[in-house]
Amino acid sequence: MPIFREVATKARICIILPAMALLAAVLAPLLFAPALSDEIFTLEAASRPWPDLWACLQADVHPPLHYLLVKAWFTLTGPGLVSLRAFSLLMAAAAVCLAGWLIPSSPSLSPWAAWFFAADGILLMMAAYGRMYTLLALLCLLAWLASHRWLLSARRGWAVLTGAAVAAGLCTHHFFGLFLFGLAAWSIIVHQRAFIRLAIPWTAGIAVWASLWGRTAWDQITNRPAHLAWVPPVDFASWAITAASHVVFVMAALPVALAALGWSRRRTALSWPREARAAAVAALLTLALPGILSLWRPLLNARFTIIAAPFLAVALAPLGRWTSGVLPGAAFALASIWLWWPHTGAECNSREAARMLAARASAHDTVLFCRLTRKPIEYHW
Repeated sequence: MPIFREVATKARICIILPAMALLAAVLAPLLFAPALSDEIFTLEAASRPWPDLWACLQADVHPPLHYLLVKAWFTLTGPGLVSLRAFSLLMAAAAVCLAGWLIPSSPSLSPWAAWFFAADGILLMMAAYGRMYTLLALLCLLAWLASHRWLLSARRGWAVLTGAAVAAGLCTHHFFGLFLFGLAAWSIIVHQRAFIRLAIPWTAGIAVWASLWGRTAWDQITNRPAHLAWVPPVDFASWAITAASHVVFVMAALPVALAALGWSRRRTALSWPREARAAAVAALLTLALPGILSLWRPLLNARFTIIAAPFLAVALAPLGRWTSGVLPGAAFALASIWLWWPHTGAECNSREAARMLAARASAHDTVLFCRLTRKPIEYHW
């Protein structure tokens, strides 16, 4: 009935909005941290005139959409490092919102996915980082939501949004293609034979991407091994650390949740809807594929695996309701403490690295920071 749907919608929003607000509040001070080399390159690329930007980006390792959006964003906010990072944080907050709407069959479970998504270790590290990773997560969620609703309702608007999200995701990062493999597995488990209806919007989105960036993408992936020189070869330990980094705060919060359950008089039956179970399968697939492909070419960079964060959030969402919100809330609290706990050692930024090199190098050495095929952009020493 409409009145119950309205109440459910308000309850969902009341759970999702605090997650968005707390994410922004906890990470906002990081907008003023020292610049990193990739961020400097993004600023340099976005400062180019529009006619020159496309040719510049064809020499990079990533697709162009993030740079184009950042340049448009700068026309509204003005260029600068804080503005660049604010764009990433805005994309992260929007992704948190979308994550809470992905289990329509269980409205009481769905919004807790927003909290688990916000507490994801990889997302937290990328949320205030001036690169394309939170935009990638947002487009993964948008493609997932649109594909799901298209299979449920068969409304053409959802099909158009699905195709647009697929094209945009592929134009943001090559790993979006791996996300589609996970989303295909999820759709087959949840929708079974109806999955075939995704062929039309997905093919349309892939065709748009291929016409705009396909040839450049092929050249980037196959003919530029130097672009991957900073990624170490894969091994099981690095893969396990990458996988664990997504759920480390949820794992650390388990004792708190169990203690809260021990004091609670209310007993909520644990229900694990098909969407959540299928999301666990998809998460494992999107984490395993980079490791498998890294046997051919090193590409298991932890930040790239942000594509698994949406699946993990939905897979864990039932635990939010089961623990009355204690588990996702405690996980996010632990993540916040970790972010602001005084860490030992030097800050991970290129200025500090230059100081360390200056202290160790001889007077006859020349040190120049550059990024492989990118132009030299840092002159800290």
